Amino acid sequence: MERVVRALRTSIVGLMLWLLSVSGLEAQQTSHAMIASPQAGQVFAWGRNAPEVRIESHTQLAPTHERAFVTVNILSPNGQVIDRVPLFDDGTHGDNTPEDGRYVNSYRPPRAGEYVLKARMQFTDTTTGTSLERWSEPISISVKQVPYCRIVSPSPGEKVANRAAVTAALLIGSDGSPYRPANSERLRIRAWAEPGADADIPERVGERFKCTFSLPRAGQYRLHIAVQSLQNGQWVESEADAVTVNATARNYLPLVVFGILAFIYPWLPRRLVTLYRHHLRVSRSGEDLAAVIIDPELLKTVTRTVGGPDCDVKLRDVSEELFTIIASPGEESVTVRVEGDTSAVQSLRLQDKITAASKDFRLTYCDREPLNRIPRPRLEPSTWVRWLVLVLAILSIVWFAVSQIAYTMLSQST
Repeated sequence: MERVVRALRTSIVGLMLWLLSVSGLEAQQTSHAMIASPQAGQVFAWGRNAPEVRIESHTQLAPTHERAFVTVNILSPNGQVIDRVPLFDDGTHGDNTPEDGRYVNSYRPPRAGEYVLKARMQFTDTTTGTSLERWSEPISISVKQVPYCRIVSPSPGEKVANRAAVTAALLIGSDGSPYRPANSERLRIRAWAEPGADADIPERVGERFKCTFSLPRAGQYRLHIAVQSLQNGQWVESEADAVTVNATARNYLPLVVFGILAFIYPWLPRRLVTLYRHHLRVSRSGEDLAAVIIDPELLKTVTRTVGGPDCDVKLRDVSEELFTIIASPGEESVTVRVEGDTSAVQSLRLQDKITAASKDFRLTYCDREPLNRIPRPRLEPSTWVRWLVLVLAILSIVWFAVSQIAYTMLSQST
């Protein structure tokens, strides 16, 4: 008896395993369809125009079934058919790979509202020749009318600074009516540029708002702004608006040129100045009265007076100043001013042997003795090369100032 019970148990277990394997095999061989996109409960934004909904259905056919075609019925919440959308598995209509069991197409809903999508797959049973169909599980989606933005400034093709302020207005509906968000409404801005650039976006969005783009270099940029709104716990984005601008970035090249010129200027060769010792004599009626020697004082102009007791060179029996002698550094001559006669200013040189006369006194230039040569001051434009570098440095700083003024005006205009 015990042996019979054991055999019966073994038979029951075997039967159950066979039934499970057969049911699993049948499940694998059953044809079915499912909607992979959109997701159930997904929300789409209707901004300026109806959104484009990408519909994708995945199908599986049993070995004895021949593939036919797939459509998606678009239904209202009460089950009324609104549209029928054919899906394709031919490498077009948004389908990347043909004949892979993924059927794709796009659909634009006629109005905002709630929609139910249900895929219908029709195929033929090759064993019987009969036409069959399978339906996917239905999914529901929402299409919400949301605000979108329109860029007000700058104008297309306008020149902007490297920090370009873009002003946009909130609109709603196909007629572009102005939109003022409610205090409880959740809106946020997404901004980007091509080529890439950083964007500062406002925390709160009003009827008009401003985004600032930091454009890294000069050139043409396409600036994009889109509005996102929170609908049923999902952030949905309306159509983006874009404008193409030409960025004029700050030009620091003139400042760099000025820095280079300012650095090399003090090290440029300076003009050397020969310092002379001048020898003159004072005479009266052919009689030498005194020798006048003027030594240089580096690059300073030396002045000596000749005459009475308050003069540098004193003459006997003379109570007033007779001559003023001026020796400039590097000059081979001296300038003599006869006191009491403003018109009697002469330049005495060695080769001319010219004398200056005051009453019966005469001043004669006798000799010139070169002592040494010293350079002009480091910052003085004493050579034509130094003058050229100085002029270029001034022009570069003026260039930089003008470019910054133009940049500031561009920034304020945007």
